[in-house]
Amino acid sequence: MRATLALYLAHGATTWGVQRRYPVTMCIWVFGVALEPVIYLAVWRTAAGGHQVGGFTRDDFAAYYVLVMLVNHLSYTWFFMVMDRRTREGTFSALLLRPAHPIHGDVAENLTFKAITSVAVVPTAGLLWVSMGVRLQPAPLDLLLAVVGMLTGAVLRVCLEWTLALGALWTTRVESFGRVYAFVSHFLGGFVAPLAALPSALHALATWTPFPWMVAFPIEVAMGRHSVAEAIEGILVQGLWLLGSLGLLRAAWRRALRRHTAVGG
Repeated sequence: MRATLALYLAHGATTWGVQRRYPVTMCIWVFGVALEPVIYLAVWRTAAGGHQVGGFTRDDFAAYYVLVMLVNHLSYTWFFMVMDRRTREGTFSALLLRPAHPIHGDVAENLTFKAITSVAVVPTAGLLWVSMGVRLQPAPLDLLLAVVGMLTGAVLRVCLEWTLALGALWTTRVESFGRVYAFVSHFLGGFVAPLAALPSALHALATWTPFPWMVAFPIEVAMGRHSVAEAIEGILVQGLWLLGSLGLLRAAWRRALRRHTAVGG
């Protein structure tokens, strides 16, 4: 544990040293994180008007998409892009010489970058919350279960997307697949629309994929749209998806090591 903690602190310090030299890049990142949910929010609030869409009022859409901004910021990864570049440039080989699994360095870098950019993302979300007049007051137990769901969903997203990014070792280029993955996950994960606003068939399909359990589910719990029993059941489903993703990660990593051939570098 001490060695792992030291590794994370070292990667965090390195990432901080790099990112502080590129403040404009971080500003662009924050702008992108905020812009997408704001666009969806504007569309759905207009569509709702004085009525409800999928049981969501205008105020519900405001609360939902502000929470989307925060939960997505917590769980978002860029592993497809990173693994794509590593494979083409040959830098993945150097990572294999280190004593620690490469995923630890990626997670440490991811967490550090999020901690830095949270200084802007959280106040932006708070400003939207106040300006939209959101009056969401979750019960303490709902909030606790939502936090557990957010953390479980974030770990699930990290494991699944890092595993899929290993496809670069078979195809050399995996960023395009990452874009297809992002498109599908946006529709089935609750980004483009809350699941309740989707057609019933698409809603049913989404619940059989891991995507809504990463983002939409904890948000719905925080908004009180699930009973305590339903929330606990959902967290158990998240746990099953997480166990499956960890097993897939382990199997894919072993095959990837046997498959790896240095390119470039």
